[in-house]
Amino acid sequence: MDKLDTETHLPLTGRPSYGPRRRSRRFGLEVYVDVRAIPLLYLLYVAWAFLLSGKVFDTFDRWAEVIESSKWYLDIFHPVELHNYGRCVQPEGLVPSNRALVDTIYADFWNEVFQNKSAELLGAAVQIETESYDDLGEVDKDPRWEEKYAPLHQWLEGAFPHVYKALQVETVNTWGLVYTWQGSDPSIKPILLAAHQDTVPVDRKTMSEWVHPPFSGYYDGDYIWGRGTCDDKEQLVGALIALELLAKHEFKPTRTIILASGFDEEISGMHGARTIGELLLGRYGEEGIAFVIDEGAGYGDLLGRTVAVPAIGERGHVDVKVQVNYKGGHSSVPPGNTGIDILSDMVHTLNRNPPKAFLSQKNPFYDTLQCLAAYSPDLPDSVRKDIIRSSSSSSALKRVTNWVLGLPSGPLSPLGGTLIRTTQASTVIQGGVKVNALPEQSYVLINHRIVPGSSVAQAQDRISSLLTPTAEAYNLSLSAFGKSVIPSTGKEGSVFIGEAFSPGLEPAPITPQAAEWRLFGGTIRAEWAKRGPSLKSGSDEEIIVAPGVMNVNTDTRHYWKLTKNIFRYAHLDPKGMYNGLHTVNEAITLDNFLGHVRFMALLILNSDETRTF
Repeated sequence: MDKLDTETHLPLTGRPSYGPRRRSRRFGLEVYVDVRAIPLLYLLYVAWAFLLSGKVFDTFDRWAEVIESSKWYLDIFHPVELHNYGRCVQPEGLVPSNRALVDTIYADFWNEVFQNKSAELLGAAVQIETESYDDLGEVDKDPRWEEKYAPLHQWLEGAFPHVYKALQVETVNTWGLVYTWQGSDPSIKPILLAAHQDTVPVDRKTMSEWVHPPFSGYYDGDYIWGRGTCDDKEQLVGALIALELLAKHEFKPTRTIILASGFDEEISGMHGARTIGELLLGRYGEEGIAFVIDEGAGYGDLLGRTVAVPAIGERGHVDVKVQVNYKGGHSSVPPGNTGIDILSDMVHTLNRNPPKAFLSQKNPFYDTLQCLAAYSPDLPDSVRKDIIRSSSSSSALKRVTNWVLGLPSGPLSPLGGTLIRTTQASTVIQGGVKVNALPEQSYVLINHRIVPGSSVAQAQDRISSLLTPTAEAYNLSLSAFGKSVIPSTGKEGSVFIGEAFSPGLEPAPITPQAAEWRLFGGTIRAEWAKRGPSLKSGSDEEIIVAPGVMNVNTDTRHYWKLTKNIFRYAHLDPKGMYNGLHTVNEAITLDNFLGHVRFMALLILNSDETRTF
């Protein structure tokens, strides 16, 4: 394996050069001005202007903010290099040293027969319906589990014969899968590849909207169509194709390789990944795994540069139920407000006071921005300068925060305001049983996604504090998350606030940017470098790797104890997806899918050769 370069951090700037004094002739006078005095003169001018305007500054912080916002001050005292300023140092592309094996598998990658076979395999997996429903019961009691997963497991064994011969295959909680390729050196920590077998359901009312049926797995020569092609059967089948190819060419790993596949990720993974995580924890112990790779965002054009964004963090979540219990009766003689009216007022109160945005330097998204400042040519220069200065300037950080809030957000987008604030969404509301009967019980379910740096407790405290005055105004008692906030004595009704389902999930621990990160990023850059020009986005000769945050939750929550190093990443370009995921016309191009297969093969080989972890 090629040796990784040691990271070097370049100085932010050099010392400003002031130059000689200048002489000016105006109105027949000679005036000598030392250029170094300009900043002082400007500050005196600012102070004089504000004194004349009658404005008084109460605190030093306010003075500092005004001074910092001055363009002259910033340009003189915080000069910046707009290209390489020591942040977002890129790892060298990392190609396995076993070049003979690399050349052999790449010959397969470019072979048309192999490519068509890969399309056939992904399409066949899509043809087997593995939808997860919220009302699925226990694995040993609900027959739908077997109806869906028995056919898939049978197909997998026939589709990947070399995998099933070379690897140990275990089932966990009946339908979870753990493939173990035992390495020759048990002292080296294994790597864990993760992917889930299940998909979100297809709304049967939308069947006519699909270009090709959602369970056809049809390959039209460009796209492979169907539910799961983008989430997450491409990750599962892609890993298995890479393992199958390496096993076929008699690769013998030194480091143990594990592929873990849960079967209920779309409904939180409590039957699948949770039980797999418990098995692996008992087998390898805490921090017994080198790193985990699971589904996540990929790469794409970010402001003029192709950037891959493996997520090293993940937002938390908590589902909250707000229930109003109020007097019923006949609708012909209603009180001033019904329970639904009160509940609506509470929802409105929460929406009027959304969680505040904050951009913490501990949030991996801050590192994403640093990489954009270093490498993206289409980033506005004013924003670039503010990003660079934000490490020492609170006003620059505030401007960057406001800029981010104006960006669109998406479930897998590496940019957007949702990455710097906890979000809330009222998703279910119910109240009343008949049109002429006053509702005695009304409730709303509110989903919160918690930003790194915040917590479940902070989300709960916010709701409780915001709704307490509303409950008091309607003379209602209030119980919030097991605590009595307003006693019930003499009240006309009650409000209950609590977790709707399971306990909330805290934001994920942040993966350190250490040797594992450098190997991961180096593999991304190596796969990109080995592509032909027709497979690259635009004219970029290299791909930039930037750490990021996952907007949505993954099965990795069940693997936190196994390792500090978790990468949520699929080596895919959203432009190679027809219509995204969790919607009609889910489809992926074959070229896009094969890029992920190549990446997985290189990642396995690079991980096997390194001894840095």
